[in-house]
Amino acid sequence: MRKLILYISMSLDGYLADANYGVSFLEGDGSTPNDTGTYPAFIEKIDTIIMGYRTYHQVQTELSPNVWPYEKQLTYVLTHKNLTDGTNVKFINTPSIDFFNQLKTQKGKDVFLCGGAEIVKYCYDLGVIDEFRIAIIPVILGNGIKLFLPTEGQTKLSLKQVITYNGITEIIYLKKEV
Repeated sequence: MRKLILYISMSLDGYLADANYGVSFLEGDGSTPNDTGTYPAFIEKIDTIIMGYRTYHQVQTELSPNVWPYEKQLTYVLTHKNLTDGTNVKFINTPSIDFFNQLKTQKGKDVFLCGGAEIVKYCYDLGVIDEFRIAIIPVILGNGIKLFLPTEGQTKLSLKQVITYNGITEIIYLKKEV
C-alpha cells in the first residue's frame, strides 16, 4: 500500500509561508550550501502529488514559471475553481476519503502531499496522512500562514528519523496505528 507523505518546510515558529504567502525564507543557514538535503531522493520515490490551488499557482507563477517541476508525476490540484485538466495535472473539487483511499491502494510509488495549509488540514482531518516529513528552516518569521491550522482531535506520532543539513532540521514522524 502506498503512503501519503506530507513533505513540507516551515519556519522555527511554525509558519509555512509569510503573511503574503511568500516562501523566500526557505533556505538553510549556509553552513553546508552544497548539501541538497533529502528532497532529490524523496521525489524519486513519488509518482503522485496532491496540492491546493494556491500552491499550484505559486509553483506555476513564482517558484518555477518556465517549467513544471513535477512533469514525471501525476498532480492532483484540490480546488473549488472549474479548471481544465492539463498533461499530468488534474483539478479536483473536494475529494472524499474514498479518493485518498483509492490513491493509496493503487499500484505505484508513494503520494506526496505538497501543501498548503488548508489541504494539510483537510487531509489531517480525514486521517489519511501516513508520514510527516517536516523541514524546520532556521528562521523565526513572527507571523504568517501556520502549517497546522486548528483542528479537532489528536494524532499520536512515532519518531522515525531526524536529519540535519545546511542548518535545517528535518523530522520524520509516522502516524501511530491505533
